[in-house]
Amino acid sequence: MKKTVLILILTTLCLPALLHGQGTDNALENDFRGRVSVEIDKKVSKGFHVFAEGQVRAIDNFSTVGRYQATAGLSYKLRPWLKGALSYVFMEKLNSDNELSLRHRVSLDLTASHRQGPWRFSLKERLQLNHRPGTMNEYQGVRNALYLKSRVKAAYKLTGDVSPYAFVEIKNTLNAPTITADYDETAGGYLTSGGSETGEAGWFMDGYRDVYICRYRGAVGLEYALSRQHALDFFLMADYCRDKNIDANKSGTRLKSFTYDRALHITAGVGYTYSF
Repeated sequence: MKKTVLILILTTLCLPALLHGQGTDNALENDFRGRVSVEIDKKVSKGFHVFAEGQVRAIDNFSTVGRYQATAGLSYKLRPWLKGALSYVFMEKLNSDNELSLRHRVSLDLTASHRQGPWRFSLKERLQLNHRPGTMNEYQGVRNALYLKSRVKAAYKLTGDVSPYAFVEIKNTLNAPTITADYDETAGGYLTSGGSETGEAGWFMDGYRDVYICRYRGAVGLEYALSRQHALDFFLMADYCRDKNIDANKSGTRLKSFTYDRALHITAGVGYTYSF
């Protein structure tokens, strides 16, 4: 049973169904970022925990606070090697207008782990829903964005208190907006398939969505247990992001541009956890 579940989880690593459109890549942007977090973990009963976390993220080479977020959740050990978790995140995130905007996030996690001597290997699958309230052009972005994150991690117990680790992760967007268009000389621009300046935009108007890998992530870190209740986590992480940037009118009939925003983010972080 254990091997069967692990095989089923591993198959999700092959979901990227790279259905990229024909957009061009924008110049690569680089940024050095930082994260600080504080977490409280409470054991309710055997295998069942509740937790809460506060986090602040700095961007633009540590010159600006890009996000504040608070998390609450619970986890349960389904098997000695399998754990599930459910969490909610309330955040304020800096948008393209340099203003903090509200976001809501719900995540469902499933983590399989295996110990081999001092080594601990794990595979974590996270289904994540990001909700963006307020007014928006839904042909340019999705109000309820759905993602699947797949992470493989290896940790080594160096001493009783110190455990270095490394992980790699891919992030799939499951319902990103997509669009096709043809140049119409009489209209003086690109019109969507089946659409016109005053008409509907065919299948894109009907809500067709795309699936592709929008982020690759790798990290190295060090977990340090100060005591049975107090622990620190130091890490250095690299993110390569490639996100769709569709500029269309609000009716979805005219495409102004279709590009991919690319970025390489290097993040240094520290986290503190109190467990009781």
